[in-house]
Amino acid sequence: MRALKSQCITRGEYVLIVECLIGGQRYALDLAYVREIIRLVALSHIDCQSKLIEGAINVRDQIIPIINVRHYLGLSETEYELSHQIIICACQGMFCGIIVDQALGIENYEYEYLASEGKRVENTKLVSEVIRRGDIKAELLDICELNRKVQRVIEGH
Repeated sequence: MRALKSQCITRGEYVLIVECLIGGQRYALDLAYVREIIRLVALSHIDCQSKLIEGAINVRDQIIPIINVRHYLGLSETEYELSHQIIICACQGMFCGIIVDQALGIENYEYEYLASEGKRVENTKLVSEVIRRGDIKAELLDICELNRKVQRVIEGH
């Protein structure tokens, strides 16, 4: 078992991911990029024109942009509740938090490249592939691409 990050993973090997629910659908994040999972807290407003960034939070003196991926995944918007969680991820020194309905835990998935539905965030691929654990499939969110998009939005590009 290993995380996907910086690894040469081949079909049939097992990888560790953080499994979560967003809009009642199962998604996965590469464990190598996940830093922590926290409960939803009040978000500070960020003045930007993108629907991608919901706001920001301060975690141990680090300002972290919080992402709402529902719109880009084609899922209906929802009012946030105390039961929602934020998964804090880091890629190449850049942090972001993703709002999820529920973090289900760390799971061992068999790596199997399956054609994704090509869901994209303004020309940035959001779902990199689909992985499976037995009969359960989860779409793997591409944290690095998503984080780069957030940074471009924040920088105004």
